[in-house]
Amino acid sequence: MGSGSAETIEVPELCRYLDDFADIEKEIVNRYEGFIFDMDGVLWEGTEVIAGAREALVRLRAMGKRVFFCTNNSIFNKKQYVEMFQRRGFDDIAEESIYCAASATANYLQKIGFKGKAYVIGADAMKEEIRAKGVDVFDNSAHTGQFPLPYDMARVELDESIRAVVMGFDHEVNYYKISYAGMLLNTDPSRLFLVTNKDRHFPANGRRLPGAGTFVSALEIVADRPPYIVGKPGPFIIEDICSRFSMPRESLCMVGDNLFTDIEFGRTANIATLMVETGVNSKQQAESPENASRAPDFIVPSIASFLPGGDLSRGG
Repeated sequence: MGSGSAETIEVPELCRYLDDFADIEKEIVNRYEGFIFDMDGVLWEGTEVIAGAREALVRLRAMGKRVFFCTNNSIFNKKQYVEMFQRRGFDDIAEESIYCAASATANYLQKIGFKGKAYVIGADAMKEEIRAKGVDVFDNSAHTGQFPLPYDMARVELDESIRAVVMGFDHEVNYYKISYAGMLLNTDPSRLFLVTNKDRHFPANGRRLPGAGTFVSALEIVADRPPYIVGKPGPFIIEDICSRFSMPRESLCMVGDNLFTDIEFGRTANIATLMVETGVNSKQQAESPENASRAPDFIVPSIASFLPGGDLSRGG
């Protein structure tokens, strides 16, 4: 770069802030044919729809754009997400357009032709999705009740037919589950180690709660090896969208609020990235030199920026 202040030099070049509708229309809407939206922090926060979200999606589809939805939340399956969209007033959302972590994990196991039993630490929805792909899921319901003291864990008999450990968000995670999964992984390096995501936290009611990554980190330490991340920012979902819908990467744009999942997801997959300011990260954080590797191509105030004269306030 040329001369200028130190601050200007260190701000990522592609981190362009757009708040004028004409610029957004020219640089983003007219340039890309497919948009992949995160949900929490982009379309809604909790049960509150972010202003303009419904109208923006209607407008994009009316323009012939392909619209997809991608979330690392593994508590719900695709059918439940369709119902969630409907409750929030979003119409005509097809299951095939939704990429949730639970279904993506099940699809990944199917794609690689996985044979064997899976030890799943996660919600019932993810277990059901995996079973629906013909995978036998180990029943670990007993691992939420009374269990041995730490030193006695080393004597617990392992089910040797388990060939994969899969971890998503589990609000009932405990020492037994992490210990059992860890022993499976560190006694046999050939067992698969899959996780839906490594999200460190998520916003709720103005507060920050532990995400799946909090628990994944503990298991990763015990296993002494990194997992394959099926959800964001792993490559699998983008690869599936490109192949299933015949969409080249240069035609896609990822729209999210989290630098460490949404934006890194797009950057890793070599697709365009757009960050909205209604969720986890701010414009200042995106422009920070320490986040240069995950800086978005564009930043806009909110999804309402896709609308002429969009109302940037929250509400539905």
